[in-house]
Amino acid sequence: TDVPMFASGSKVVMFDPQASFVPGINPANPGKMVDCSRENGRKLVNSLPHVFDPLKVFGCKLEGEEFNGTTFRFALRTEEQAKVSRLSRQNHTIEKMRMLLNQMA
Repeated sequence: TDVPMFASGSKVVMFDPQASFVPGINPANPGKMVDCSRENGRKLVNSLPHVFDPLKVFGCKLEGEEFNGTTFRFALRTEEQAKVSRLSRQNHTIEKMRMLLNQMA
């Protein structure tokens, strides 16, 4: 993944070492913490549902209340992203991940 994320309490933390995906960051400061208890944090979450909705799977609502736990998102790198990624040229498909999980089971 090029942008790992985690949510804990009322906060979401994103890491973008390439400074290519997360708005408002740069290579010297490649991370961002969003406080969902603040209006501007909730606005960001609501403006990018495709990014934040996967964090909600286990009950983390990202609406300001404390989430009693920590959940992670490691988005799969698509073929298009792999072509330009400085981290890895390897892409990951759902099928590849299923095969990997089946091998580990």
